[in-house]
Amino acid sequence: MNLWGKAIIAGIAIEGMLFAVMFAGGLGPCGPGSSVGWVIMILHYPAMWAVNVFAKLNLPESAGLPLVLVISAAQWSSILYVILRWRQKR
Repeated sequence: MNLWGKAIIAGIAIEGMLFAVMFAGGLGPCGPGSSVGWVIMILHYPAMWAVNVFAKLNLPESAGLPLVLVISAAQWSSILYVILRWRQKR
């Protein structure tokens, strides 16, 4: 398997774990219900900021969370690809 494949699988796995931990802490009307949930929400902040760009496309409200997950997984995959590429060159 090439480096992109490994990075994408690992990025999706990391995002899945973060998503599960965020929702395990509980969500209320004002945000996460625990301090762990708030920390994980901060990790998702770059993706939430990028989703605001898509808000101009008049997408339905239900498309917001899946877009955050996809963008976050792409960001983790990109970071992991850089790390794997750097380790391969060493």
